[in-house]
Amino acid sequence: MAKIDYPVTLTQKDWDKKKPLVAKTKSTGIGDMLKQLQKLHDAVTWSEFEFKKHSSLGAIDAAYEVAKKSYPSKVKNIARASKDAGSLANTWAGKFSKEKLIPKSAAQACKAIADAADSYGKQVLAFEQAFEDEYRTERKKIEASVRGALKPILTKGVQKVDLFLSDIATFKGSPTKANLLKLATGDGGARGYCTQCKNWDQILKDFPDLRDPVFKGKAMDVFFPPVREYGANHSPGKWGEMLQEQMQKRGQTEEEAVQMHANFLAKQVPEIKKFKGYLQEVLALIG
Repeated sequence: MAKIDYPVTLTQKDWDKKKPLVAKTKSTGIGDMLKQLQKLHDAVTWSEFEFKKHSSLGAIDAAYEVAKKSYPSKVKNIARASKDAGSLANTWAGKFSKEKLIPKSAAQACKAIADAADSYGKQVLAFEQAFEDEYRTERKKIEASVRGALKPILTKGVQKVDLFLSDIATFKGSPTKANLLKLATGDGGARGYCTQCKNWDQILKDFPDLRDPVFKGKAMDVFFPPVREYGANHSPGKWGEMLQEQMQKRGQTEEEAVQMHANFLAKQVPEIKKFKGYLQEVLALIG
């Protein structure tokens, strides 16, 4: 929603052109009131009520919160000022219409301001519902787009988890440094698994109908911590340093240090499979 357009009829400049001669010598207060009304209108940051420009659920929800706070203090109060301006214009329309020496155009000019102020004030009061409707409409579009992308994201996630489980099995059967590096470096199964934990918390939170029947907790708190180092995409050199630190701290040989990692990861398999099951349940709900 771009904005409410300010009526030309409610500008002081337009009134100065149309007001009768008597109003040029005797103040009606209309011009000052219109000037203040336009000032209130111009003070509104109308872009705060635009929702079509957002492409993510987080962004559009944040924008909506800003709009909800801005409307009462920056927009709704304009309705009162508009009503006051219309009331004053109506008063002068009545006065001018009773004066035989004053042209009818004077009363008509005042009546035009009163009508414009009434219409403008109604737009202001209706604006809250209007921007809320636009927010809901645009949010549904984004939600539909994100939901449509969920299936390939989660399908790829399951594949990554399977790769992680396969790498763990290989590593358990042959606990070598080479197999550890194959598992824990690059964009492999371990990194993919950790990414899915992040996706569960950040993407599925917007789809409680899919997430809540399966698992309401945070994957980053439950499933991610034990394997975070394996999915961190550390370089082979970094892993070499980490193994050296482990060996020195525990008095281990490299073979013993590597074996410890293999044993540890083997113990994580049940939880990894549990999380994989959650991903598959959500995929089944998506259909």
